[in-house]
Amino acid sequence: MGNTSLDVAVILVNWNGWRDTLECLDSLAAMRSPGRMHIVITDNLSSDDSVQRISAWMDRFNQPAYIDMLALGASVRERVAEASTTLIDDRVTVTLICNKDNGGFAVGNNLGMALADTVFGVGYFWVLNNDTVVKVDTLELLVSKMESDRSIGICGSALVFHHDSSVVQAYGGVRYSYWSGRGWHIGGGEPYRAETGTTEVESAMTYVSGASMLVSLDFYQQIGPMSEDFFLYNEELDWAWRGRKRFRLGCEPRSVVMHKEGASIGTVSVARNASPLSEFYQARNKLKFTVTRMPWFAPTVWLFLAAKALRLYLLGHRRNARVIAYALLGKQTPVASWAAGRASAP
Repeated sequence: MGNTSLDVAVILVNWNGWRDTLECLDSLAAMRSPGRMHIVITDNLSSDDSVQRISAWMDRFNQPAYIDMLALGASVRERVAEASTTLIDDRVTVTLICNKDNGGFAVGNNLGMALADTVFGVGYFWVLNNDTVVKVDTLELLVSKMESDRSIGICGSALVFHHDSSVVQAYGGVRYSYWSGRGWHIGGGEPYRAETGTTEVESAMTYVSGASMLVSLDFYQQIGPMSEDFFLYNEELDWAWRGRKRFRLGCEPRSVVMHKEGASIGTVSVARNASPLSEFYQARNKLKFTVTRMPWFAPTVWLFLAAKALRLYLLGHRRNARVIAYALLGKQTPVASWAAGRASAP
């Protein structure tokens, strides 16, 4: 058993972020690939003109191709409004899926992977954030790493900051504490070094960052797609946890991905505090993962989140403190105004 295809499906999820997506597409189109590359963009019901902008980018190549929607199966068709494919050249295709609803990060990626698996028959899925820019050898190095060690189910890149590519956001992913619900980016803030040792990084990594995850077909077939219960955040943690007994996690520090970090949702970064929507889903999903997978740690994770809310409140960040408290009360749905970043108290 084992995959032998070097063809890769690159899965991008877009939500009101066409500028980032087009910059990412430009870098992907210039990148080398060890086999055929199938870029699949899933638009999660954007309210801006993302679909028109991305379609115009595809139309530049003037080589439309046909997708047999009936071959995708009812579970995919019932969620997709339309899909179109363009040939860039004899080795690269770009497909745009327009979803009927915004089902979240996992739904967008799962639809892209399901289409790629059915239509293109790839050996790897590269789940890549749309707010990233890649280098010419980024994918080649990732695939080479996984081809050299078939025990790896998911492999991460060196994530560096888009605004300063000399600084690491994370080597591969995150070291996560199950009992506190806290995570630390491995190597975060350090100067980037291509020769960083993989053994140390991989031994510390609890999950690979969703900004860049190369997933083997074997992992996808044996473990299944990402859980769609989270909507946003912790899908990667849950995926790695589910596959931990069959596959290990890998990192290729020479494979560089420049990441803008949370451009669409407002994830906390060096330049800003987290948006209320981001804060809510992070808190809610830490509790959801813990209660589902490790319920004995639920009390301590709850207490750590409560302490964070109190600290934010005392520091004057009362909006985000109230958002965390809202999640701690067991609320599963965010306040509608949070999507616009407004401070509407729960």
